[in-house]
Amino acid sequence: ISFGLLPVIIRLAHRYKWYDLPDNQRKIHTGLIPRMGGTSIFIAFFSSLFLAPLLSSLISESRISLLSSTRFVPVFAGALLAYLVGLYDDFRNLRALLKFFLQLLAAAIVAGGGFLISSFSLPYMGTIHLGLLAYPVTIFWIVGIANAVNLIDGMDGLASGIAAIASLSMGVIAIIQGVPQTAILALALFGALVGFLAHNFPPAKIFMGDSGSLFVGFVLAVLPLMGISKASAFGTLIVPVTLLTVPILDTAT
Repeated sequence: ISFGLLPVIIRLAHRYKWYDLPDNQRKIHTGLIPRMGGTSIFIAFFSSLFLAPLLSSLISESRISLLSSTRFVPVFAGALLAYLVGLYDDFRNLRALLKFFLQLLAAAIVAGGGFLISSFSLPYMGTIHLGLLAYPVTIFWIVGIANAVNLIDGMDGLASGIAAIASLSMGVIAIIQGVPQTAILALALFGALVGFLAHNFPPAKIFMGDSGSLFVGFVLAVLPLMGISKASAFGTLIVPVTLLTVPILDTAT
């Protein structure tokens, strides 16, 4: 879906000059490259959820409909807000403080919905329960990963490539752990990213833009939280943290 949408978006972006201009810092590309690729990822991701019952039958004994379950409303609402914040910023340059506040709000929606890093395990220390600290820790995690992915979207194929590897890995882990809902969401994101990558490999024809990078980073951060009932948060976060080392270090520096 994203692969098919992108040629249309690229043409529109060139017509209306929706360009991601280089800044010689994190955006080191040359030339005028459109920045609206995130819209194709967003549409492809949510469109694929309509196929969830069919996909779930391939990895589970029962058919699962994510869109009809109220349990996942906070996840979808938070992801939608992250996308809209990025989309507005792509066009209007949202003030940094307001942008950060809205990201906190999107993460708080997910945390308030019960998707939390409630505990983690450390060698020789056993399981550490966070209690009320689970809420700020979860919000910090989601906002941190979303911004980490956002910061490396100025280099051809880097953000989308790392995100594709991370989403595929989490999808496989979710299947192994018997968490089909997480697997479906992870593989839906992977499919959307693969379609986008075809147009984002060097030399890139389009970038995600803030709408795409914040949305993708948000979903990547939330995916492990959906498997907490099957394993500790620390265990499920090892893979995404490892795979996202590049953007996390980029954020830190």
